[in-house]
Amino acid sequence: MPLAEPVSCVDTQTVFNLNCKVYGTAICQLFEDDGVSYDFQKGQFNQVTLNAAKGKVKLTRTKGYKIKRYQLKGYEFTN
Repeated sequence: MPLAEPVSCVDTQTVFNLNCKVYGTAICQLFEDDGVSYDFQKGQFNQVTLNAAKGKVKLTRTKGYKIKRYQLKGYEFTN
């Protein structure tokens, strides 16, 4: 479960620091765009995948969209 740290406001420069709570093995996908325009309709976005396995969480992006709004800060595995 990705949890973002609180931010005071969201604009084009906002980066969301994610802390993941992991229960077993999991895959989670997030949509990443500029957050203010409709450019995602033109294909300007990333699909972000968080893959939790073997005690680690790996963040990968598809498409190579230049804006990176999600950053993996930490994770915790829970039994």
